[in-house]
This record gives sequence, structure tokens and C-alpha cells, in this order.
Amino acid sequence: MRKSSVLFSIVILLFIGACKNGSQTATFPKNSRLVLPKYSSLFQIAVTTQDTFLKLIDPTDSAKSLGNYCWGKSDHSFSGFTKIQSKKRIVAMSAVFIGMIEALHGENAIVGVDNIAYISSPKTFNRAQKGQISSVSPNGNLQKETLVSTKPDLILGYYTDAKGQREMNQLQENHIPVIFLQNYLEKHPLGRAEWILVFGALMGKLEQAEGMFASIEEHYLLTKERAESAKTKPTVLINAPFSGTWDVPAGDSYMATLFNDAGGNYIFSNHKGAGRIPMGIEQVFAQASKADVWFNPGACRERACMLQLDQRIAQFSAFKNQNIFNCTKQLKANGANAWWDYGVLRPDMVLLDLLAILHPEIEFEHAPVFFEKVQP
Repeated sequence: MRKSSVLFSIVILLFIGACKNGSQTATFPKNSRLVLPKYSSLFQIAVTTQDTFLKLIDPTDSAKSLGNYCWGKSDHSFSGFTKIQSKKRIVAMSAVFIGMIEALHGENAIVGVDNIAYISSPKTFNRAQKGQISSVSPNGNLQKETLVSTKPDLILGYYTDAKGQREMNQLQENHIPVIFLQNYLEKHPLGRAEWILVFGALMGKLEQAEGMFASIEEHYLLTKERAESAKTKPTVLINAPFSGTWDVPAGDSYMATLFNDAGGNYIFSNHKGAGRIPMGIEQVFAQASKADVWFNPGACRERACMLQLDQRIAQFSAFKNQNIFNCTKQLKANGANAWWDYGVLRPDMVLLDLLAILHPEIEFEHAPVFFEKVQP
């Protein structure tokens, strides 16, 4: 998820009716069609001729539920499921959510976002400029009065810390239903993109979403197969130091998967886990100073900017060889960047970008969509 959105993180603990966090006790109806994800382990969907059912699974404990929901045409109530009455007015607290909604042409339902300034999705941004969408967390602090004034039927959010949990708990007083979407914790890039199925289910466009994801998956796997023909594997470094700490993705993270699937040799692949590993520049230098290619050096688009982070960066081989690329090609003047939303939905395009950079002998026609070379 976009870094700025993480600052505005929220936790969803509001469940209407009998549905509460805990063990997964809700059971899909016997006559339902199951839509089980291939790459994600955090959601399950089922549909009948009249109703749709969604289970959200706790990323920290697969035996626990973050909420079970249903909606549709029938008047039935289902044991263990919270009934969502309406989805006509939605507050989306992540650029990723906005991008997926817009991909399914549902942007007219969005009445609130975390921060209008960071919207890269064009249709939603235009609606925001017309005053049809409100920023409910423009400075990193949730403005509950503004959120309530949008009169949302539903809030789509996520959480990363206790502060967000406290803020969202207070919304219980206003009886605003919230659904907890933790797709940023997915380990595989296709697992993150697969959440388009959840948005398809919410918007009554599940079959369209299934077809969209099938196309993304096919393209991703074909590109991965092409990368497997590479005779060499360039070593890869990512990120840059910030305030004395250099965070690198662990070896089971989605970024590590992307690098390896693109025919790269990610330097920190041996570090287990799906999160980030904080390191000092000395640690990174000891392991990665000879890396062939360097990706995403913070906000820098020129090498001079990188030296301002730490003069020792000049000693890295990728710096000396000017072999540095950043995901800033679609960065707008207001700070919005399609990398944070469109890039999540289209890991196949990210992978193709990486293949073109790491192996131009295999992919020499593709012009990268997200990456640009850092200037000398």
C-alpha cells in the first residue's frame, strides 16, 4: 500500500448484528458457488442466486475471522454473517481500494477517501476536484466529523497500529459499518491483485473481476516463464536508508517474489518472512554493495539526491554504474503515484517492467510503465 496511506491506517472492529471477531463459525450455504482464491489466504467468497457471502481471515491466525458479511436480494438472515444493507455510498481508505473500484467502473459510489491529494486514479480524482468526494484523513489524522458528514453506507479500511484501532472504534457510536481489508499483508504479488475478486463481489461484478484476474494471472505466469530462460541472474538491491535505517523486504515478501520471478537474484532472499527487515547501511553494504541493479532508492530521481541520504552510497556498484531505477515514472506533482494502486492490481505489468530492465536481451520492446532510470 502507498506509504502515505499507511500513516492513515485504521482497524475495523465494528461488526453489525451477531458477527464479531473470533473463530470462523460462519458456514456458507450448501447451494452456494465457492470462489476460493489461488494465491490469497485472507478471504473466501460464496454466491447463491440471490446473495453473496464474504469471509475475511485474520492474517495473524487463520483460525480466526476478521468478519463475515453477506448482502443481496433475499430477506434472509444468515447465522454468523453481518448483513450489509447498502453499498451506494462508500468511503475508501486506501489508494489500492480506489484503484480496484475504478477498474470495475464503480467510482461513482466513492464519497470519501483518506486524502484527495494522493489519488492517482483519474476518474476519482476528477470527481474529487468537483467536490463530490471528501478527504477524511488529509493530514494523517482521521476527521470523524468529516467522515460522518459523507453519510457512508460502508467504509473500506485497513489497520497497522493501535491508534487507528482507537479511532475507528469511536465510529461505533455512529453505527457506521466497516469492512476490514488487509490485502497489503499478502505475500505473493498475485495474492494482492486477487483482491479484485472481493471488490467485484461487493460491486455485483464478480464474474467481470474473475475474468480480469484470470487475464492478469495468465500474463504474469507467461512473463515469469520467459524470465526462466535467462542465462544469468543479476543481483538486486532495493530501497535506501532513512533516518539511519535501511528497510529491505524479507525473502518471502511480494517484492522478493517479483525480483526472483523476473529472473533476478534478490540479495536478501535468504532472510525468511514476508515483512521488512530493518538494517544499518553497514549491514546492507556488507551484503549488497556489489549488487548489479538497484531499485526504488526512496524518493530520489537523481543520483545527487541519493548522496544526500548518505555519502557512502557512492561506494555501491549499481551507483557507480548508473544502474538504478525508481518506481516514479507515473509520479505526479501532487505526490500521487499509480505505483501504489495500479501497480498492486497489475503485478503482471510490474513483472514485465522488471524483466525489461533485468533482461533486455529477452524483453527489448517493452517500455517500462512504472520504472524510470535514476538520472546521473
